[in-house]
Amino acid sequence: MPKSTAIRPAAAPVFTRATLDRNMTVNTASFENALAHIDLCGIAVLDFGCGTGNLVRLLRETNADTIYAFEVMPEHLAPDIRAWAADPSARPRLILNPWQFKMNPDAPDGDLTAYDYARLLGKHEKFAIVSNPPYFLYNRILSLTLTDKFAGALMITSRGRLHNHPGWHVLGVMDGHDFNPPAYGLQYLVQTGFEGQTHIDRTEQPCINGQPQIYPPINNREPQADRTDHYPEMWEQLGRLPRRNRTPGIAP
Repeated sequence: MPKSTAIRPAAAPVFTRATLDRNMTVNTASFENALAHIDLCGIAVLDFGCGTGNLVRLLRETNADTIYAFEVMPEHLAPDIRAWAADPSARPRLILNPWQFKMNPDAPDGDLTAYDYARLLGKHEKFAIVSNPPYFLYNRILSLTLTDKFAGALMITSRGRLHNHPGWHVLGVMDGHDFNPPAYGLQYLVQTGFEGQTHIDRTEQPCINGQPQIYPPINNREPQADRTDHYPEMWEQLGRLPRRNRTPGIAP
């Protein structure tokens, strides 16, 4: 029999763990050391692109008030992180993809540009960022550091982005194999804020200087808004994620 020449519909996109945030932190020793010297009492903490939950797990041992974790593929979260988020009596309280604060309820869960951060953080005195954030949204995340409720941050950045952090301290240098999949080149754990902290381990190199570039507002969904961090394929994939994909039992 002759083979069918019918055109088959295109297969649905398949998203891998590294589709949108590219590299997960798997060696968390530098984060753990830095957090041991930071008082998060009364502070809400944001983890953007929490992956399986490696950094969130470290925050469970702190005295943070509430932890908000954002992840576009929540099905990849480790079972213990899911259980923690499903327990409203747990302290610190972990809230994943807080759907009540979406600006567009139909947007994919974990799409960082879809949340109302002013309302999310309004009930907290201060907030901090502890994150290995997705690269293509990096400068939008940094826009939150300019608000009056910002207390401090521990973040991973690349050598090419160090100029975006004038006045920040480099706490550690991470090898590409500290990430899964491996990151390209060296990565840096950088810290700012947390006034009153008495201990900061700093590396001698590299020196952070220069002027930061303009950080697009975090809710700016225009890919061309940041030509220095331009990953059109990432925006395309974000736009193709399922709508209204809330995972039952994780967010209250």
